[in-house]
Amino acid sequence: MNTLLSITDVIARKHPDIMGSLKEFTNSLDDNEYKRLIVYDMGEAVGRKIFHSKYKSLKGDDSVGQALKKIVLPTISPFTMAKIKENELHVSICPFCIHIKETSSTAQCDFLSGLICGLISPSQPVIVTEVQCRAQKASACVFLVNKKY
Repeated sequence: MNTLLSITDVIARKHPDIMGSLKEFTNSLDDNEYKRLIVYDMGEAVGRKIFHSKYKSLKGDDSVGQALKKIVLPTISPFTMAKIKENELHVSICPFCIHIKETSSTAQCDFLSGLICGLISPSQPVIVTEVQCRAQKASACVFLVNKKY
């Protein structure tokens, strides 16, 4: 666990230039049922670290859409192309699945799902679900973000 925390510290400090370190780490993981969970948890931890270093002064009484606009978009814009539609984030260029050649049976953007959750959850608890993925031949990766009740 200390290794994962150390890696998340390194990646969060490198923001916005995270892709190299992130790919190196994810490529080092065995392809098994735990990889997706580890990558999601890593994204969430990195998101929380970025939130606390850049956005902790923001209040949590905004809507999910406002949190996406004020926190998530500025954080991910250096490495994605995205837009917001209410409580959805539509990522048209996603670095996590853009190179997948075969159609996947599952969504592949676990780090980004975790990152979105980690960026918003410190100010308001949310659930993030990837409902469409370019790896599944969708036109965009779409993340549905809802408040936890």
